[in-house]
Amino acid sequence: MEKQTIILLAVGLAAFIIGVISLSRTSKKDKRCTVSGKAVICEVRRSRDTDNGYDYTPVFEYYYAGRAVRKTGGVYSSSKKKYQEGDVVDIRVNPNDPEDFVVEGQTTKSSRGFGVVLIIMSLIFVGIGLWMQFGE
Repeated sequence: MEKQTIILLAVGLAAFIIGVISLSRTSKKDKRCTVSGKAVICEVRRSRDTDNGYDYTPVFEYYYAGRAVRKTGGVYSSSKKKYQEGDVVDIRVNPNDPEDFVVEGQTTKSSRGFGVVLIIMSLIFVGIGLWMQFGE
């Protein structure tokens, strides 16, 4: 087997495994976070991204079981306007760990998309690798 074929198959396998793990974690988080609620964006943090632009990460504040929780939710945007202080968003909270939550329609959607893209990429890499080995 040629070196390029081995590399393509290895990259394809790694992408497939990471994609499956990402989808699995997203599914588990969906099952854990079952209590619906509202959160207020109390702060938007700005940080440099890899393209020398900025990412904007909202900090959410919500109350669960009489306790205030304030933390980021694993979402960000390169658009300054997407998240604004004072905005109210729908969330789902893990009743066993109130600091574990998802932002409805955002957190799990982006994680699922990442997993699906990796699985598709893995199939392309494996397909090219197999074609290089057996198709010529």
